[in-house]
Amino acid sequence: MKISAAVCTYNGAKYILEQLKSIENQVRKVDEIVVCDDISTDNTWDILCEFKKQTNIPTILIKNEKQLGVMYNFQQAIETCTGDIILLSDQDDIWLPNKSAFFENYFICHQKINLLFSNAQLLLEGYSETEVKVKTLFELLNFRAKTQEAFRNGLGLEISQMLGRISGFTVGIRAEFRKKVIPFIAEYEYFIHDRQMALYAIQQGSIDFTTECLTRYRLHKEQTSNIYEYLKQHRLLPAQDELFTLPPIGNDVIDYLEKRGFQSERFDFSKKRTQMIKSLVGAILILLNTKEYKKFYKQYSKIVLLQDLKAHFTVLGKKIYRKLTFNSTGK
Repeated sequence: MKISAAVCTYNGAKYILEQLKSIENQVRKVDEIVVCDDISTDNTWDILCEFKKQTNIPTILIKNEKQLGVMYNFQQAIETCTGDIILLSDQDDIWLPNKSAFFENYFICHQKINLLFSNAQLLLEGYSETEVKVKTLFELLNFRAKTQEAFRNGLGLEISQMLGRISGFTVGIRAEFRKKVIPFIAEYEYFIHDRQMALYAIQQGSIDFTTECLTRYRLHKEQTSNIYEYLKQHRLLPAQDELFTLPPIGNDVIDYLEKRGFQSERFDFSKKRTQMIKSLVGAILILLNTKEYKKFYKQYSKIVLLQDLKAHFTVLGKKIYRKLTFNSTGK
């Protein structure tokens, strides 16, 4: 199998060379590196050109004529790759030496899987390893044993809605999977490339994860996400293994998947649950008397039921409060 690394850059001069070197030094050499630069204003492009001169790995450099943004820059990089396996890469992380070998072996052994995501070691800038008790991305996001079990037992859509659990820099895909998810759909503000691919693969039943750490995830102030600040505040969190309350499947997720051609009773039911439940009584009747609920939520139904009831208690409580306030003030 041929392996491609799809790298996107924008003002990444501080870290990009270390990232490229970690890709270059894989135990199982990648067959090509594709880098798309989104009009950097620092010396990122010069570093890329110098790297291409000295590396023995075929490297394709693309300098955008107009700024594409993260999602469409990755789309361009993914489309340019010629490998059978495409590994996504941010500009500021570090690949561990066995990453490409792990993905190749996995895809050879699991022919039905189109998207694999992995765990990652945390590298919190400004702190030593001993100062940070949370060591991995899965620990930080509480994607631990119970949640992993739930993910593999039909709750992937709910769990994927939690921030960062399927992060693009940990993802590898089969090349043929591109035809299913590209072009990416721009109208979903929070659905960038990694989430759109993950949602499709979840609904297709072709996604899996490994708890193996294959990347060092660098967290620093310049990142667009707020995970750096979150980890800085919670770096001494004690170990947990809880299946947190899961959000219902959002209508935006349903709409996206329907645009991709998926139709199922689960979506119809989700719409009922988010659109038709107007009161606590309605919530109880629908949730307890809908076969789809038991079918899709299995042993986790109690968790989702309690969450739904709690949500509707809250809504009902606010309505009652407003009514009481209205009556008492006479306004």
